[in-house]
Amino acid sequence: MLPAVFSVLIIYQYAWHAPILDPLAEILAARHAVARISMADFEEDRWPGDRKADLIIVADAGTAVALRRTLPDATILHVGHGLISKNGPALSYHAADYVCVASSTVAERFTAQGHVPRRSYLSTGLIQSDPLFQDAPRERGVRVPGCAVSVVYAPTWTPLLSSAAMLGDDLVGLIRGSNEGIGIVIKPHPHIPISAPDWIERWRRLAERHVNVVLHPPEADLIPVLLGADLMVSDASSATFHFLALNRPIVLIDNPERFTSEISYDPDGIEWRWRDIGARVERVADLPAAVAAGLAEPDRHEPARLARRAALFGDFTDGRARDRVATAVDRILREGSGA
Repeated sequence: MLPAVFSVLIIYQYAWHAPILDPLAEILAARHAVARISMADFEEDRWPGDRKADLIIVADAGTAVALRRTLPDATILHVGHGLISKNGPALSYHAADYVCVASSTVAERFTAQGHVPRRSYLSTGLIQSDPLFQDAPRERGVRVPGCAVSVVYAPTWTPLLSSAAMLGDDLVGLIRGSNEGIGIVIKPHPHIPISAPDWIERWRRLAERHVNVVLHPPEADLIPVLLGADLMVSDASSATFHFLALNRPIVLIDNPERFTSEISYDPDGIEWRWRDIGARVERVADLPAAVAAGLAEPDRHEPARLARRAALFGDFTDGRARDRVATAVDRILREGSGA
């Protein structure tokens, strides 16, 4: 039920956006009239259409595109949740008035590429990344019970870029070899149950068949899984660059079919330009050795990881992005009211 009066409307496209938007909503509710609604309810006219919010906040650029079609005069703030390209900024950032980014360097890179919001980028850091900079011990994250080592496998959902089909039914052996003492947490992207439900079923069977393998719910928050991991195996997922905040070893699988993806393959995106942050694997037969080497020598790619981490997050490594975004909201509302 929406309040009778509100100035800020926060729209949730997916349930997994809650860990991103809720911390901001809690801060804003203490100083502004805030309303929250799901995109499904919004689209079904379950909110009073005669009310106009001074600011609409979303966590997905695609949501901004949809809203711009129905509310052409709205002021929209996209607080961000992804860190890579996949040509997303080119296709969607223009729909928002403001877009929060991880650092000023990111804003400069997108601007140089011609991908700009209607008004400006806000260099605030990303709310989703805040817990990664708060020195939480690994034991507080998601780990495989009883295992001294936990590896997270977090593939992208995007066809032709994902490693999921490459690993297939051999995923467990290809990641840990014969060492059953290494725990594996499979963390699917929340889009995968819709885009590739057969992958979810395969991973469910693997978790049932093998010891120390856990399938984490796709809709669950990604960040606790990253906090608990000793090493990540991924491909072209934004999760890789969130994990970069922790400076832990990464193994990247290159899908050789990526070049045929006309929509999502961006050779200038950091997901392809910054592959030096970990060991690169194109032949899945080489994956067990790459994982073993990463666990045995976790500092091997550290210089590149730290350099890329600094370039990506800049000075915003204090875990307080939500405070900076809230301050930006205060300013936007103040300027909008003419105060």
